[in-house]
Amino acid sequence: MSPIFTKEDVLLTLHKIEVESKVIPRYEPKIVNVVYDESQNILYIIVLDRPDKSSLVGYGGLKVKKLKEKLRVKDITVIALSDLNTKMLRIKGALEKLKQIANKLENKYVSKILSTYIEPLLIAELKYPPRTMPEIKSENEADVVAAYSGGVDSTAMLYILKKLGLNVIALTVNPGPYIIPDEVKEDIEHAVEKLNIVHHFISPREPFNKIVEAALEGRVMPCSLCYPIIAKTVYNWARRRNVQLVFFGDLLSTSYSSVMFIMEYGIIRINLPGALALTKFDTKSIAKEILRRKPDYVYGCPLLREAIKRHRWMKFIAFERILRETRAGVLEPMEALRYIKRIDKAYYSYFAKYLRKL
Repeated sequence: MSPIFTKEDVLLTLHKIEVESKVIPRYEPKIVNVVYDESQNILYIIVLDRPDKSSLVGYGGLKVKKLKEKLRVKDITVIALSDLNTKMLRIKGALEKLKQIANKLENKYVSKILSTYIEPLLIAELKYPPRTMPEIKSENEADVVAAYSGGVDSTAMLYILKKLGLNVIALTVNPGPYIIPDEVKEDIEHAVEKLNIVHHFISPREPFNKIVEAALEGRVMPCSLCYPIIAKTVYNWARRRNVQLVFFGDLLSTSYSSVMFIMEYGIIRINLPGALALTKFDTKSIAKEILRRKPDYVYGCPLLREAIKRHRWMKFIAFERILRETRAGVLEPMEALRYIKRIDKAYYSYFAKYLRKL
């Protein structure tokens, strides 16, 4: 790391941007620290609290975009110290739970994977920013299973596991084109080929026909029925092959809830992005180099989007999920607004057609 930028440099450049843009700032943001990652050409600006972050970023991220251009850096990440402290608490919680489970394991091989690979990864994230990967010296690659949907969160998870040196077997539960359409299958195949990871499309334990029918008729939110089947299908596949460690790409399950021992299957489940307390911005940044298409703000699978179009009440369940992620700090307010607009537009297009018939 090279201390090329200082707090004073950033504040002076911000002032110039405000003068040029004829913007009257409400107040000067309190900058706690500036960290420059020379290897990635990324500048991390740590401010005291969320209002300082809003002041520095500007509406729609306009000021920080201009700041990036002025300072000639590839990217700028603004972090509130209050959020950073929460992130560290969550990682420490995940570490504590990980050690508890590892100490009770009879399978010493799996216990060694946790202590050799996952524990150092979490400890390295405690030093963020910048984000670094631990250097792990291991004679043999270890087999682990990862549930892969093709989205940014699970793609970021695959990338991290591969970088760690684990032998990843990626599984995609494929109930049909209403959940995994052909273009998503192609995205998945492209990503695993680029990462050089073994991948399998597997059939679900139970048929999805009744779930599809119930969702389209508005009797049930499909996610509540789909997800448990997908998870159990992955657990069963891993158990049949004596793989005891399974990774998922969930962001919302953080701290203690990110590491679980699934008693029924004898499997340890780790929601890796949640354990690392990553945000959606983090996973998009990691995954964008792997995915063949730029990550967007499309919400859910085709079945869910069609069900939302047909039944108004479902969009409010989707909104509630997005607001939970915003409250948890996984999504920024502007990101959440973009998702909400996309969901609302899907519903509105249907409702507008209905109104024209009246």
